Amino acid sequence: MATHTDTRAGRDGGGRSAMLGPTLQGATIGAWGAATGTVVGSVVTKPLETVLTKQAFYAQWQAASPSKPAMPLTSLAVARKLVADEGVTRLFAGLGPFTAMHVTTMLFRFGSFDFISKTLLQRYSLSSPVTGGDGGDGGGGGVGGGGGGG
Repeated sequence: MATHTDTRAGRDGGGRSAMLGPTLQGATIGAWGAATGTVVGSVVTKPLETVLTKQAFYAQWQAASPSKPAMPLTSLAVARKLVADEGVTRLFAGLGPFTAMHVTTMLFRFGSFDFISKTLLQRYSLSSPVTGGDGGDGGGGGVGGGGGGG
């Protein structure tokens, strides 16, 4: 019996993407979830990264030229000086490349982990220690798995 494919939604009769298999689809969803979290994390952590970089610069500058006036060395003092001298937007300088680097890393890390682990579980008929099944088909085994039998 032929399976009806809904081309408008890009899904087959089972609710899976017609273009991606279930393993690749799960990897894609996991990778995009990781990318979204990474973007939010980058926006939150980039100001701290900027302050720490400037703080290291001030420390080296003072060590190289002791005759110069003292610069603030605490993170809070450096942040205040940076905002006073260059504005709040300076804390986010380089956010684009910073985020692109981290998103790319997370896409590969989470996407490849999910894809490889599901592929290995299917290939070797192993049960997942996380879900208790072998990829969500209701099989037993693993931590908290039913085991079943009959």
